[in-house]
Amino acid sequence: MLKAGLYNDDVKALLLDGDDIWFGGATLVSRTTGLTRYNRKKEEWDYFESTSLSDIANKSITCMEKDSQYVWFGTTNGLLRYDKKKDRWRTYDSFKGLWDNQVTALKSDPGLLWIGTRYGLNLYYPKGDSIVRIKDDLIRGAYIYSIEKDTNFVWLGTDRGAFQINKKSGELIRFAIPEGFLNQWVKSVFKYQDELWFGTTEAVVAINLKTRDRKIYQSPVNYPGSEVNKIVCDDKYLWVGTILGVWKLNKVKNTWKGFFKEDGLLDNYIQDLLLDGDYVWFGTQRG
Repeated sequence: MLKAGLYNDDVKALLLDGDDIWFGGATLVSRTTGLTRYNRKKEEWDYFESTSLSDIANKSITCMEKDSQYVWFGTTNGLLRYDKKKDRWRTYDSFKGLWDNQVTALKSDPGLLWIGTRYGLNLYYPKGDSIVRIKDDLIRGAYIYSIEKDTNFVWLGTDRGAFQINKKSGELIRFAIPEGFLNQWVKSVFKYQDELWFGTTEAVVAINLKTRDRKIYQSPVNYPGSEVNKIVCDDKYLWVGTILGVWKLNKVKNTWKGFFKEDGLLDNYIQDLLLDGDYVWFGTQRG
């Protein structure tokens, strides 16, 4: 039998790492967990199954991140680390410092890994192989949906709104706008050059970090989509994955176009988006 296709139809997370694309999720039918890795150069599929690897047993993949040495997997039962050179796995859980075993967001930083959970934010230090809890009351106990960063700051999307961390001083503040849309659930944060984009339950918000100008696309006023799960963008387009399809914003013309099952999507519930050159990957519950 030739190995081809996904181990799981339910694709909650996508990750591009050189020639490899990782697909992670969980099947609701058999309750098994598995990871798929596709090497586009060799056109080879590899599967990491819970039945053969005890480290990933009973773990549904929720998010993924990479650095030069490791691939990191947020799961419903801890943080999973894969050593790309040694082909080894290791698990971190609440006994090793996580606020909660359900990891919801990951972001790699030089010498750090930011870890979001259902009940707060953690930092992982590779040199000491240690996990630290961020105990600031503003986000302690918060559900961390998304993490974004640049050289000086980290932005968080949470069930309490958006927050900003100054990496030099460690100061954590609420990242708000007068219209109030960043005080609600912020499901996705994405930075592209000077643009900082936020996807919330009611709107898509863009902020220029240099000029502080902002654009607000409120549903259903000037944004035709529904609740946002994930946003990504490049020079020309913003892609918004929602619970009811995908919406593409032409940033120059300021026009929206929708994509649904009728247009070729396997499912309208979009769980993750991945930009890949001239292509966009959509992770859904059905593939």
